[in-house]
Amino acid sequence: MMICFQEQKSQGNKTGKLRFVLWLSIAIYAFSLPYMIIIYDIISSRWSPAIAGLVPRSIIISAGASKFLRSYLFYEFMRNNG
Repeated sequence: MMICFQEQKSQGNKTGKLRFVLWLSIAIYAFSLPYMIIIYDIISSRWSPAIAGLVPRSIIISAGASKFLRSYLFYEFMRNNG
């Protein structure tokens, strides 16, 4: 009975770490959005709109990278605890 409890506790710790990483990636993305708008305004005032158009692309790429990271971490979690 004690062994089962310890095993569940260690799995809960890994789940907590995974949740922390996932929420951290969401927080980083959310906090970066206002800075992206400021960067977009600075770029559009100094250079052409075509260059400023790269800012939304960078937001999409960073969102895709965070999605990939979350998917990879979930896959690794499931593979290790499978």
